[in-house]
Amino acid sequence: MPHSLLRLDTLAKETRLLVMLVDDDFQVREAGEKMLKRLGYRVSTFASPLAALDAFRQAPEIFDLVITDLTMPEMSGDELSRRLRRVRSDVPIIISSGYLTDDAMNSALVEDCLTISKPFTLLELRGMVESALYCDVIV
Repeated sequence: MPHSLLRLDTLAKETRLLVMLVDDDFQVREAGEKMLKRLGYRVSTFASPLAALDAFRQAPEIFDLVITDLTMPEMSGDELSRRLRRVRSDVPIIISSGYLTDDAMNSALVEDCLTISKPFTLLELRGMVESALYCDVIV
């Protein structure tokens, strides 16, 4: 295991951070959950952005990070991000998509969100999560 990956594993296990993962695709949710758990995070998964928003509204302080798909049937990831930020303006958000266009990237930047293209590797996810949680600047 690379040293940097080990370092993040240790940090996540010590802090027990909770990640909200929102994606309508079961396989993507399952793979993302496994990767995040491998990195040492607790994960709360949602197939529905509306269910995720409801859970967030009930206890916004328990979520340390949100990772959401961009394109979902009930609500887009950028709209979900806007609504989550109305509840808690400082929540870090990563928007993931297999179809990241320039418009989608610009929308995410306007919402002060990081973006990651699917499919992503464990190391790519680790880097993005670390950037979202521990950096004050969009990379």
